[in-house]
Amino acid sequence: MESLLEWFLSPLGLFLLAVLDSSVVFFLPLALDLVVVLLAARQPELFWLFPLLATAGSLVGAGATHWIGARVGDATLPKLVGQHKLDALVARLEKRGALVAGAAGLIPPPFPFTAYVIAAGALGIDRLRFLAVLAGARLVRTGTAAWVATRYGEEIQGWRESTSFEAVVAITIAIAILGTGWGVWRAWRGVG
Repeated sequence: MESLLEWFLSPLGLFLLAVLDSSVVFFLPLALDLVVVLLAARQPELFWLFPLLATAGSLVGAGATHWIGARVGDATLPKLVGQHKLDALVARLEKRGALVAGAAGLIPPPFPFTAYVIAAGALGIDRLRFLAVLAGARLVRTGTAAWVATRYGEEIQGWRESTSFEAVVAITIAIAILGTGWGVWRAWRGVG
């Protein structure tokens, strides 16, 4: 488990985590923010790099999710998103389009970011405009996290070496496995 964690605490691991974090099935709340914070605390001289990698990965994952939404269309949305959320989500997207969908990248979980992305694709919201707004939102969110980590790096590094950190990682991995399994099942059921 330690080697897997260390792999995700690398620039390539951060990029791939950001891709997965913006995908339709992967579920790991706040993991992207946590990895940015841990990397920036460990290497404060590179704090500027980690938001760029996280944003680039988010754009790849969200671009693919938007494309999936465009492919499945709005008839499949109730199965993928859930009817109870869908009406309000569609109303927001139809009113403000790419601005609302992209700005959703600013809001941390449990906000249903991927629901907005897939709905934006299904409703035909311009992908480039959406990705441009998302890029700005992710840079602000992850850039702020990285900057804060440089200010509190020693405290963060001390926490990372504690047994409570290991317990948090184990619980987070269990949540990720269960949540991803649920997401895969819902996606399979929705398009199957």
